Amino acid sequence: MDSESRPAKSPLALILVAGIFMVWGALATVKTLSALADGRLLLNLGIVQLPIGFGLLAHNAFWRRGALVFLWLGYLGVLLFGVLAVTGTPMNFTTWFGAEGTLPSHYAFPIGLALFLLFRWQHRVLDRPDVVELFYPAATVRA
Repeated sequence: MDSESRPAKSPLALILVAGIFMVWGALATVKTLSALADGRLLLNLGIVQLPIGFGLLAHNAFWRRGALVFLWLGYLGVLLFGVLAVTGTPMNFTTWFGAEGTLPSHYAFPIGLALFLLFRWQHRVLDRPDVVELFYPAATVRA
């Protein structure tokens, strides 16, 4: 078997990014199934992150674009989160077990910063030239 017919090995950073997407997708799936078991219909787009993770591991360009879309939606969510925190608007939340509460605004900045840094790191990994090459082999990349 020559080197061109073997699948390229994924860098560790890409494996970690795919794993993060799979964890978020699995959590969204569990939450959706839990709601369904309670007789509620929950449309959670986060479920799509599960196949995104598998698609990233398979070096599928479609799922890479999907991952980038989810990251941009994450950036928008963090921006909204930050605006709500700065304005002092109470942020209501519901936990996995249905308990409701309000997130104090002084927690919003560190949580938002951590999420932003995570999304930024994932985005940088997906835009690295060696990673992009896995999704778009040199034969199909336009100059």
